[in-house]
Amino acid sequence: MPFQPKSLDECLQDVNSVLHDPWFNGWDITKTRNVEQHLAYLTHAPRGHNFEDSSVQSHTAAEALAKIRQKRAYLTASQMRSPGYHELANLYYALMIGRSTLGCYDDSRQLRLFRGVAGMLQEQGRKHPRVLLLGFSTVYSLENLAALLDLNGLETADIMAFDKSSTPLRDAQLYCNEQLYDKTISYWQGEAQQLPFPDDSFDLIATHLFFTHIPDGEKRQVIREVHRTLKTDGFFVDQELLVPAHFEKEEYVRAFRGIAGRYLHSDDNRYIKKTIASLMMQFASHHHFFPYHTMLDIERDFEAENFPAELQFAESRPIYTSNNRLVHWDAFNIKSQK
Repeated sequence: MPFQPKSLDECLQDVNSVLHDPWFNGWDITKTRNVEQHLAYLTHAPRGHNFEDSSVQSHTAAEALAKIRQKRAYLTASQMRSPGYHELANLYYALMIGRSTLGCYDDSRQLRLFRGVAGMLQEQGRKHPRVLLLGFSTVYSLENLAALLDLNGLETADIMAFDKSSTPLRDAQLYCNEQLYDKTISYWQGEAQQLPFPDDSFDLIATHLFFTHIPDGEKRQVIREVHRTLKTDGFFVDQELLVPAHFEKEEYVRAFRGIAGRYLHSDDNRYIKKTIASLMMQFASHHHFFPYHTMLDIERDFEAENFPAELQFAESRPIYTSNNRLVHWDAFNIKSQK
């Protein structure tokens, strides 16, 4: 039986109460996680249930969720002397209203990929799949994955959330404890180049923009580990952004200032948006950036590990403006089966 979320109206009332509570400062995630989890599910639920105006509901739920997370992420990052990558990522994805994360509600091509993989797992009789979430910066990816599994007939899946950093693991544990949408969640810290799991452990391994953060010389080792830990006929799904080998980094970094305009709390002062603009430029400048440059680069790495990848165009993303020309980078969905 799929998870049963509250109605959107109930959730919006809860959000309004939270944001108008004079004692709310965004820090204590345990006070808001219930409404956050229901809102996150509602961004996807219309695709699995017969709700009217499903697109409007998805966007309304996503914006309400972002209002809470933007406030929390801003307070966290702005009060740190030197915020780390994950603190800045929390702010970035909240400002983006969850877009560009694994299984985002408005990424139709990625959602079709997940539905197709879920259907094939069911056809194989894998009603209780073991799923590895490989690397995640925010709880957006974890809750999207759990909701999509739930809405596509895999209600009894077990999810292992894995990252090299303790920060997203700590945040996810505070947010989910050991269960999300009736899925058991366990947490693992380590390096993807040497996964701490036996051979043939998982029915599905899912990630998003993960190889963007893996140095070029280590990408094939990660692919080898993914292949090793997948069960026979299991699936790997991912989405990667193709970035030209030579791009205008300064223009790219400056473009991130504009993301501050996405801050949904219009009653807050200009100083806050100026601070957010500075924080987003720090995020864009971060050194964890080793993207693929061409489709051929991806195909070669997977073929070298006897794990051929199917690539499908996902979208063309506007990134920054240079010489009065809008620069786009293409994103591709990746699917591999062992």
